[in-house]
Amino acid sequence: MQTWGVHTRRPWRLGARGAFALMMTVGAAVVSAAVNGPTMAWVAATVLVAAMAGLSPETPALALSVLVLGAASAWLSCVIGARRAGVPYGPADMIAAPAYWALQSLAAVHAGWRLVREPFAWDKTRHRRDTPVAQTATAPAHAVLDERASDRLSAGHAAAPQPVA
Repeated sequence: MQTWGVHTRRPWRLGARGAFALMMTVGAAVVSAAVNGPTMAWVAATVLVAAMAGLSPETPALALSVLVLGAASAWLSCVIGARRAGVPYGPADMIAAPAYWALQSLAAVHAGWRLVREPFAWDKTRHRRDTPVAQTATAPAHAVLDERASDRLSAGHAAAPQPVA
């Protein structure tokens, strides 16, 4: 619930279409996390039942293409994000990703349970304190860009766009 409060701090500045798009995007992410595990279990069970029966699983081409394109776009997003963060992301990570995505269902169930049982509690992961960042020459430029940039861009994005490829 904390995420909704942060992202919807000033939704009217996005306009009606922007606020609707934000709500649909966040809502789709929450629903996707909740159904990932059961969906993976259903796909695995279907493949295993067909294999035990000595049959090839009959999967509609459209369903298979949605599954493959969805996984490929998620992997591509992970590769791009890891490259931007300077973190390695290789084939082993790609193989482990679907299991990780399926575990998000457990987190969604836990979050739902906590929302019902303790609506004002918040599980926070403990982290080490960040080291203080030294003032850089770009700090004043970012402040100016934050004042002048549109509401849809932060100063970091406006100052230094990063190529996708």
